[in-house]
Amino acid sequence: MFDRRGDRYHGAARLLVRRLHRGVAAEVAESGLPAGGNVLDIGCGPGLFLREIAERRPDLRLTGIDLSPSMIEVARRVLAESVAKTSVRLDNGDAGAMPYADASFDLIVSTISMHHWQEPERVVAEAFRVLGPGGGLWVYDASFGRFEGFKAGVERAFGRRPERSLRRFGPLGLPLIAKFASERAA
Repeated sequence: MFDRRGDRYHGAARLLVRRLHRGVAAEVAESGLPAGGNVLDIGCGPGLFLREIAERRPDLRLTGIDLSPSMIEVARRVLAESVAKTSVRLDNGDAGAMPYADASFDLIVSTISMHHWQEPERVVAEAFRVLGPGGGLWVYDASFGRFEGFKAGVERAFGRRPERSLRRFGPLGLPLIAKFASERAA
């Protein structure tokens, strides 16, 4: 959908989800990840969330994956302009078949992309595979979405349902965003 519209999506995302990206990046910064910790952003889009994390924690190693080549192109530009001190890797690829070794990441985050996942159970299985022991999976998406496939995937991979909490979002502070969190046993 966004393959040829990465620049347009970037413009809209800067305005519409900036507050969410900042809030989630603050959570990542305060999460207790050690220096040099590895963070994966699934559905990284134009790289705005990765930029927010890099500004708060330049000591982390960041990776973003997105299905759209256009989004990866925009993300490379966005991150090149503002993130000089942080290690950032960007990959064009399918989150249901990620090119990463087992147990590569300490934290996996996805902001406003889960509703695009064609096979959420497959994405969750891959996230579990590349997540290290004790690592977390945090997925943020619209609170009114349908998440049955995602929840079933988490229950199958992690052995329990994800924790769900609502986040206030937008100028009215409406609970429009749900956070689903799971942790892999250490």
